[in-house]
Amino acid sequence: FSIDGLDITSPSNTISSAVEGLTFSLNGVTSRPVEITVSKNKSLAIGAVNGFVNAFNSLNESLSGLTAYNSELESGSTLTGDATVRTILSGVRNLINTAIPYVDGNYATLAELGITTNVLTGSLEVDASALDLAVSSNALDVANVFARVGRSGDSNLEFIRSSDQTVAGEYAVDFSQTNTAGSLVANAITTTGNYGNQQITFTINVDGQTVNVDLDTENTSEVPSSSSNPSLEEVRTAIENAINSQLSSGRSLSVATDGTPAFVFTSGSTGTSSSIEITAESSSSDRFGLVVSAGIDGTSTTTATINGEAASYDAETNQITGADDTAVEGLTLAVTGGSTEISTTLKYGVGIASLLQDLVVTYQGADGLIDARTEGINSTIKDITDQREALSLRASKLEARYRSQFNGLEQLIAQFTATQNFLSQALSNFVEPFSAVKK
Repeated sequence: FSIDGLDITSPSNTISSAVEGLTFSLNGVTSRPVEITVSKNKSLAIGAVNGFVNAFNSLNESLSGLTAYNSELESGSTLTGDATVRTILSGVRNLINTAIPYVDGNYATLAELGITTNVLTGSLEVDASALDLAVSSNALDVANVFARVGRSGDSNLEFIRSSDQTVAGEYAVDFSQTNTAGSLVANAITTTGNYGNQQITFTINVDGQTVNVDLDTENTSEVPSSSSNPSLEEVRTAIENAINSQLSSGRSLSVATDGTPAFVFTSGSTGTSSSIEITAESSSSDRFGLVVSAGIDGTSTTTATINGEAASYDAETNQITGADDTAVEGLTLAVTGGSTEISTTLKYGVGIASLLQDLVVTYQGADGLIDARTEGINSTIKDITDQREALSLRASKLEARYRSQFNGLEQLIAQFTATQNFLSQALSNFVEPFSAVKK
C-alpha cells in the first residue's frame, strides 16, 4: 500500500507505525486512492468540559440542599449542621479554585478557561466564547487543567500515561541508545588473483531472511566485468547486489573486503534483531571463504533515567517507565522518531478532574470521611435504639407497678365502700333521737 505516494509493505492488514498516532486497517484492494482526513473534534472537547461543569453543579446542588436551612419556616434539612457534608463541599470547592502547578501551557485555572464560580450559589458558570477560544487555540493546554498530562521539551519524547502514584513535578529525562549492526567475517579467500571461471554458490541469512546466491564469475551478466577474469572488487559488488536484490523492504547488507583478503558482511540494520549467518555452501564457494558460519549479532545498549533515577526501557514499544517507589512511579514515556539521544525536561501536572477523582476516593474509600461518618451515625442509631429498649422496659415495669398499686387501691376502696354500706344500714335501724317524744 502507499500513503501520500510513499510505498509501504506490511505483514499485517493493521498498520500502526506508518503515521504516528494513527492506526490503519486495510480491508480490501482499492481501485482509486482513499482520502483520510484527520481533524480536531472541538465540539467533543467542549462537550466534555460542559459535562464536568454540569456534574459539579449537580453535586453542589445536592450537598447544599442536604444542609440548607429555611429561615421562613425555621426548619432545617436532613443534614443541616453536619460537619462531614460541609467538609466535603468545602474540599471540592477548594479544588475547583486551585491553580494547577507544572502545566506547560497558557492555562492553569478554570477561570482562565472562562469557567467561574457564582458567589451566591457556589455553582460554576461557563463563558462559552472564552472556552471556545481556549480549545481552538490549544486543546492540550485545556486538557492540562483537567487531566494528568506530561509535556516534554523534546518532540521525540512523548507522554503516554501515568498512575495515581506519579507525583506532579518537573523532571529531567535522559535517554541514550547505542546500537551495533550484525556482521560476519568470512574465511580467507584462497583464489587470490584468479577469480575467473568460478562458481559462487551459498545461502545467507540476513536479519532473519534467507537468500540464495548463485554466481558464475565468467558470466558478465552476473558478474559485470570487461574480462574473463574479474577483479575482487567486481566479485564483491556482484555478491552484494545479488543479496540486496532479493532482500525484502527494510533489509539490506553491505559487503567489503579486508586485508586478509576476506569478505566482510554487515547488516544495514542495527540492534538485537540485526544478524548475518551463512547457512549453506558449495565446494567452489570455499575458495572465496564463503563457508557455513555464524556472524556476530547486533547489540543495543540503552540507558534511561527520570529525575536521576534509573528507568526501565522496553525495546519493542520504545517506551521508558519510571521506577517503582519513586516520584515517577507509573510514568510512561515513548521515544519517537528513531531518536537515540534525548536530554530534556518533562513537566507533569495533575489536573482538577484527576484531583477531584483522588479526593472522592479518599472520601468514599474504606475508613474514609463518609465511611467514618456513616459508622458514627449507625453507632448513634444503635445507642438510641438501646436507649429506647431500656426506656420501654422501664415503662413496662412502671406500668406493671402502677397497675398492681391501682388494683390494691381498688380493693381497699371496695372494702371502704362495703364498710360504709354496712354502717349506713346499721345506723338506719336505730330509733331516731327524740322520735318518741310527743308534744
